[in-house]
Amino acid sequence: MNKRYLICPKCNIEMTVNKPKTGSKAKKHGQSFEYTVAKKMSSLTGFRWKKTPRSGGAHIAGDVFCLDFKFPYPIECKNLESLNLLKVYKNPAILARINWKDPVKDILIFNDNGTPVVIIHQYNTMYQDTEIWGQFETGDGWFYILKFANFCDIIKINGDEYEG
Repeated sequence: MNKRYLICPKCNIEMTVNKPKTGSKAKKHGQSFEYTVAKKMSSLTGFRWKKTPRSGGAHIAGDVFCLDFKFPYPIECKNLESLNLLKVYKNPAILARINWKDPVKDILIFNDNGTPVVIIHQYNTMYQDTEIWGQFETGDGWFYILKFANFCDIIKINGDEYEG
């Protein structure tokens, strides 16, 4: 509980009010993962990636963005204990229950026991030579699971195509 002190406007007496913390720990947990993803993407791709300021409220789509070029797909980062690879395989509908802005366009990176895992919907020629870790179908179509390092390799190889 978080204590706040208020002055009663009628009697001018200081009162203590217990205010529960709402989501601050979860918010920090998510932001920490966004910073981690940006740092790892910078390291593995050779391009500069940053956490989006104000959690996507800065007119930049996604949680992580590239400073060196405009990456065409928003990247959403989720660090939820209720989301892991086994649960996604067993019940792909779980993806519909998370706050994922646009599953058809966005790339989802989530934390699976300390390992970032990438889920994409747009499987195109950019991914043709990449090892697909798994795939599953939902009402929105087919989704593909890539290892984080493989996803970063794709960006490293194709980065010049995004520039300009």
